[in-house]
Amino acid sequence: QEEQEGRVCFHCGKEEANEVTFPKCSKCGVASYCSRDCQVSNWKSGGDKMGHKHTCAAYKRVGEDMMIMFSDDKDAARQDVLSKIRFYAFPYAVYKASKAGRGLLFVQSDSSLAVMSL
Repeated sequence: QEEQEGRVCFHCGKEEANEVTFPKCSKCGVASYCSRDCQVSNWKSGGDKMGHKHTCAAYKRVGEDMMIMFSDDKDAARQDVLSKIRFYAFPYAVYKASKAGRGLLFVQSDSSLAVMSL
């Protein structure tokens, strides 16, 4: 029998005890909280991070296993990632684009698309 890893409160970082199970966010099913106070605090502000209110849809899209299964979700994740990236053009690239076309964007990362979209 495999031992499951305990959940961690998304707000304070407290780990689940053996006999206590943290409830999950009812919208995304991923975020877990040790108390109602932590859930409410994390919804808007999230401390030094963006509140869960702004990331809940992304967590719902990737689920607990951090995998994107549906093509519509993959498209939405790509749009989220592209909206977070700043592009910088330099004169040579602009010149080459006018001669050779738009080309493609290559993003190298050790993170999956699911993780980058969070």
